[in-house]
Amino acid sequence: MTRSLKAVAAALVMILAVAGCSSRSKKKPSGGPVTADFVANPTYGVAPLTVSFTNKSTGNPTSWEWDFNNDGIVDSTDRNPRWTYNNPGVYTVRLKVTGSGGSDVCIRWNYICVRPSGGALKADFAASPPFIRLGQTVQFHDLSGGSPTSWEWDFDNDGTVDSTSQDPQWTPTQAGWYTVKLTVSDGTNTDTCVKMMCVLVANNIYYVDSAAGDDANTGEDWSNAWKTLEFALSQTNDYDLVLVADATYKETNLNFNGKKVYLKGVDRNTAGRRPVIDCQSGGRAFIFNSGEAKESVIDNLTIRNGKVVDDEGGAMVCENGSSPTIINCVFENNTAVDSNNSWNDHGGALFCNDSSPTIMNCVFSNNHADIYGGAIHCSGGNCAATIINCVFDGNSGYQGGAFSCSGAAPQLHNCTFCNNSSVNYGGGGAVFVVGGGAVTILNSILWGNIGPVHEIAVYDDKSSCTLMNCCIDASGVYSNAPSASCIVEDSCIYSDPLFVDAAGGDYHLQDASPCIDAGDSSFVPNGVDSDLDGNARIVDGDNDGTANVDIGAYEFQSSAQPLQIITTTLLDATEGVSYSEMIKAAGGTPPYTWTVSGLPSGLSWSQVGDIVEISGTPDSGTAGTYSVDVTVTDSSSPNQSASVTLQLVVNSGGAAGDWYVDALNG
Repeated sequence: MTRSLKAVAAALVMILAVAGCSSRSKKKPSGGPVTADFVANPTYGVAPLTVSFTNKSTGNPTSWEWDFNNDGIVDSTDRNPRWTYNNPGVYTVRLKVTGSGGSDVCIRWNYICVRPSGGALKADFAASPPFIRLGQTVQFHDLSGGSPTSWEWDFDNDGTVDSTSQDPQWTPTQAGWYTVKLTVSDGTNTDTCVKMMCVLVANNIYYVDSAAGDDANTGEDWSNAWKTLEFALSQTNDYDLVLVADATYKETNLNFNGKKVYLKGVDRNTAGRRPVIDCQSGGRAFIFNSGEAKESVIDNLTIRNGKVVDDEGGAMVCENGSSPTIINCVFENNTAVDSNNSWNDHGGALFCNDSSPTIMNCVFSNNHADIYGGAIHCSGGNCAATIINCVFDGNSGYQGGAFSCSGAAPQLHNCTFCNNSSVNYGGGGAVFVVGGGAVTILNSILWGNIGPVHEIAVYDDKSSCTLMNCCIDASGVYSNAPSASCIVEDSCIYSDPLFVDAAGGDYHLQDASPCIDAGDSSFVPNGVDSDLDGNARIVDGDNDGTANVDIGAYEFQSSAQPLQIITTTLLDATEGVSYSEMIKAAGGTPPYTWTVSGLPSGLSWSQVGDIVEISGTPDSGTAGTYSVDVTVTDSSSPNQSASVTLQLVVNSGGAAGDWYVDALNG
């Protein structure tokens, strides 16, 4: 059924409201509060994509701060700017406006979607926005590489194709988290992309701001925000979304009580800032002990100064089968202190007992446990925590400076451990395994940690550690067990990973790092398509023509993007008429070298800088269609090349050209 224009407009207004923008005012008042709002055109296209942004804010703002990729950096202060997105990806846009009536912020999540041009067939997509209220509509955009000609969308991952459009819309009928699958085909090959928990359809959306909120408010928008997280959690139910403004929350012992709530931090007040939960050494921030599942989510918070004494989990504890999702968080300066020699003080930041949380894109820094696991300790036969794209830096513990495991079977994917320390011989500066624990570490870096055994220690022959496609200092691996099989190393690298600045805490890879493209892409969990920075997780970092995952939390982003010829068509020519056309390339490393063949008589080509110019006048009798072969080669080492065949149509001089009128002689 075709939707009416009013219905479409109503859905759009609702989506914009979800994204944090007010659309209540239709006219600009002469005074009063400032309300931020904007639109963009286009919001979807092929890279490079130039987008025009139009300010729609009300309340007569006098300044505009645009952040076109939500990285915390102001990209423009123009009222109506233009911005070019050179790389494929999904971009969240933030606008802050200020006027005599105050200031306001509008954030549109996943607002600009940029598709790659050409390349190998690879399925990818984005949901815009990634969360909506029940009854609203989500827009999906195909971001697949290559040249797909068919699309099969499964919006709820139930095995049934829901749409075959390239860029469909969908209006869910039930609240919940939805895993979405897209299969694309180019007629010869197929590829599938599955994104876990891709879209949240929320029953309600609430707002919390400790700087400007009040728990007596309704919590229904920023102007009526609640003040505390404790109150917000007490008011929410399954599949509610709580947007948390970047302010400081001095709270402890927050509990989801089994509810499937999404707690998401946003940079409402200051661009690029996370909300901070400061426990002030008065306890831990969160307790998950009611069997919470993956639909209980904490996203984009900083948790600091948690402290427990003679207990586990300085910042957070997961127990009784609780397995929440923790993403994009920072854990810093949290401690578990042993004051009575009980030896139960594990997990300076996080303690997991018989629980299996998913921890992704997090940073653990300067946390401490007096006993096991300076940052994380996992225990219990029913603990199978999954840890992805995390950095462990500067953590310390008696055994297991960053991570420890007792009787559990956690998996760590694409993590980086550096500058962590333990003091006990056999304790493991980075990782310690004891009591039948079985740790699997994949595509990860363990380098520059500190202690008598500075990387990994396995304490007994009931325990094990398996490392696959890791970069590790071989001199820092120790097993106290007689069995040589307690530590298994497969396809590992034993040389310096070449961090950009390890002393300064920058664990990105230099361009000469042996970790680039050295991982095993099959170890990347389903749905993980970005690294700790939010950049593409699997790219061709060494420019050898094959994309493979890097080792470590950060994927090296080559400054040389894949070389491609971006001209796809040529203007028609006409016999006897002067002709000029350009052929352009993008990516690679300039300067470029070109070759062109197959031009008709009368036309020639020349290279002008890094562009090809075809010029001249087609000779009489050359009418027809010509296949023009074009190849460009860049200056990288090794060189990249790209080729294309373009069709050039030469029209007959009698069929097209100039017409003349002469009233006396015609």
